[in-house]
Amino acid sequence: MVNEDYVDGGRSTVVTDQAQNKRRRPPLVTREQVVDVAYGLVVSDGPDGLSMRKLAGALHVSLPTVYTAIRSREFLVSQLQNRLFADIAAKLAADDLAAAPTGEDSSARLGALTGAFLDWAQANQQLADFLLSEQFSTEVAQRVTHPDRDSAEGVSYMVGLFREMARTGHLPQLDPVTAITFAVAQIRAVLTLMREPALSSVPLATWHDLASATMLKGLQTLGR
Repeated sequence: MVNEDYVDGGRSTVVTDQAQNKRRRPPLVTREQVVDVAYGLVVSDGPDGLSMRKLAGALHVSLPTVYTAIRSREFLVSQLQNRLFADIAAKLAADDLAAAPTGEDSSARLGALTGAFLDWAQANQQLADFLLSEQFSTEVAQRVTHPDRDSAEGVSYMVGLFREMARTGHLPQLDPVTAITFAVAQIRAVLTLMREPALSSVPLATWHDLASATMLKGLQTLGR
C-alpha cells in the first residue's frame, strides 16, 4: 500500500507501508545490551576482552550492528567506566556504612575507603587492569558524579563524604568532579606502583597508609 509521495532532488519517491515498517524495526541489540556484554568480557578477560570483534561475536551480531548501537569504542569505554566506578562507589559506601565505628571522623573514613579500594583492586585484577589501561577524563568524572544508574547512591555517598569533610574543616570546598578526578588518578598511581616487581615486597598495609595519606594531602592542596 502506498502512503504518500515526496520529492527528493526533484524526483518523486514512493514510500510504502513495508518501507516504513522496516525503518521502525527495533535494533538487533541495544546500547545497554552492548555495555552489559562488554562488561562481562572485561570481567573475564581484562582489557584484552574489549575487542569490538570479540564483542560482536559474543552478541551474535555483525560489527556494524555493534557500532550502530554504541557509536565508537571510546564511547563504550566511557560507559564501562561510568558503570564500574558507580558500582565500586556503591560497594565501598555499603562496606563503610556497615563497618565504620560510631563517631569516626570523615578523614579517617576517607582513609579507610581508600584502603578498601586497593583491596578491591587486588581481588578484581581484570577490572583493575581495565581501569589502568584506559584514560579517565574530566568528562567521565562528570558522568560518574551525576550518574543515572541504580548504583548512583554509591557515588552520592562519596560526594557527600567530601562535602562532610569540607563542613568539618578536614577539606576545603572542592568541586565534586575535581575531587573524583584526583581521587581516581591517585589510586591509579598507587596501583601502578604496587605492580612494579621491584616493589613487590612492600606490604599491603604500607600501600594503604601511603594511599590514604597522599589522598588527603592532595585534596587539601587542591583546595588552596
